[in-house]
Amino acid sequence: MRDSNTLAADANDLVDEVTPDYIKLSNLVYFSAGYSATNVFNEEFVVKALESQSTYIYDVSQGPSSTTINLGKGLIYVIPDGGSEDDVIAAKSDAVIKDSLSNSAYNFSSSIIDAQVSAVQKRAVLDNQHVLRWSSSIRSGSGHSLEIATRTPEDKYSYTLSIDSYDVIPSNDAMPLPQVEITGVNDEYLAANDPDNAGAPYNSAIAFASQISTFYPAVRWTNQTFTSSDYTWSSLPADAITINANGSVSINSGATYPITLTLSNSNIEHQGSTMTDDFVLTIEEKL
Repeated sequence: MRDSNTLAADANDLVDEVTPDYIKLSNLVYFSAGYSATNVFNEEFVVKALESQSTYIYDVSQGPSSTTINLGKGLIYVIPDGGSEDDVIAAKSDAVIKDSLSNSAYNFSSSIIDAQVSAVQKRAVLDNQHVLRWSSSIRSGSGHSLEIATRTPEDKYSYTLSIDSYDVIPSNDAMPLPQVEITGVNDEYLAANDPDNAGAPYNSAIAFASQISTFYPAVRWTNQTFTSSDYTWSSLPADAITINANGSVSINSGATYPITLTLSNSNIEHQGSTMTDDFVLTIEEKL
């Protein structure tokens, strides 16, 4: 079983991996003298151990659907001298190999190799491998639900998974620093797309009060969560905004434009230290 969700901290030397570049799979080979009435395996624990590293495939016997089959780690059950089987282990094994002593030697190595190859091929599904790539708008937070589904009316398959913002960054690419951002309602992205602001830095944007008058705080590229007390709002002119109870700010009626709205956060954790970042929004009255 996995003893850590972080690969680098996992002491298990049989860790399986599936990446766009390669598939790394392993099997368990269990040697036993046979069934013992006093030392038996609990079926629940056996299943949990084997399925702690799993490959999921669609259950085609159910027709097009979201139903999947859990293909746990391969288990090869070897019983020298053909002893009696442990029924729990035998039922969960990809192969049961029995061999007898012949000329002072056992000869089950080739059978074990063949059984392992077969078990790996079953999990790898080499004749039906697909690498899916998609763009993601997820830039912060954890526990996001993502559904991948076919659109063909005849074969409707779907798969739902939970991902964190860090999961959308390829492992060989540098993760961006956490960045403070001012957003609109429903986490709306505010772009620096005004011709006069074309050369604006990443931490700035422009908005128009005729289109939007309430703004919200956010930090991108992090799974860390924040409360309204982590943020500091300021504006020029100073009397242009009202800070609301939910942490957002609204433009006051009669405010003088343009307004420079600044959002800061000094409690951002990154690589073992605390950092500060800010974002500047220019608010014009009309487009």
